[in-house]
Amino acid sequence: MVKPASRNTGVKRPRRQPLRRIRNNRRQDYSAWRFCITLHAGECFSGRFRSAAMPAEAPLLDSDLEIREALPDDAHAIAALYVWHVLNGRASFEEIPPTVDEMRKRIQTVRDNGLPWLVALWRGAIVGYCYATFYRPRPAYRYTLEESIYVESGMGGRGIGSALLSRLIAECEKGPWRQMLAIIGDGHNNAGSLAIHKKFGFTVAGQLRSVGYKMGDWRDTLIMQRALGDGDWTLPE
Repeated sequence: MVKPASRNTGVKRPRRQPLRRIRNNRRQDYSAWRFCITLHAGECFSGRFRSAAMPAEAPLLDSDLEIREALPDDAHAIAALYVWHVLNGRASFEEIPPTVDEMRKRIQTVRDNGLPWLVALWRGAIVGYCYATFYRPRPAYRYTLEESIYVESGMGGRGIGSALLSRLIAECEKGPWRQMLAIIGDGHNNAGSLAIHKKFGFTVAGQLRSVGYKMGDWRDTLIMQRALGDGDWTLPE
């Protein structure tokens, strides 16, 4: 069989991309949208609204960053920041962003349990938050905490996560707790989170394979752990 000669028009046709690459490109394009959802009584917040006011080239100095306890009124900004991570990120396994009221309840529950919920402010705007919860509800787990950290999209690599985690560990070591866990969604593909946790003494304790399904693919979770205070060297009081 003789193949017909190809026509040479002088114009190079673009090569077809593999299906997986096309899907990834579409996902990136989709993530560029400024997502806006109704969070509370008709109020709309964009998960990327702060990035426009905070250009990537702007340096973040330690003196500009404030870490403090979260307040009930912070629920609006925290919920808005979290939208991007739910709709675009793979670290959070939530798929529907919580409302402002739901976020306010979460903050209050953490504080009612005597645990810290912290926010990072840069020039008066919340650019990150973190908190600790009990790892499991059964009594024998009562000395083990799980932490979560989220930083504003486009503000990574400026020391916000490190400042939050450092303060969170210090606050938790004031209590009776002895172990802290980080359950990192899609952990092996989350280099930033891995680096921050290793910096503060976390080591990989295990991996759960394909326990999450998000954005059209199976996602692993990585479990990292570090001791708080005396850890397991002494018995709790």
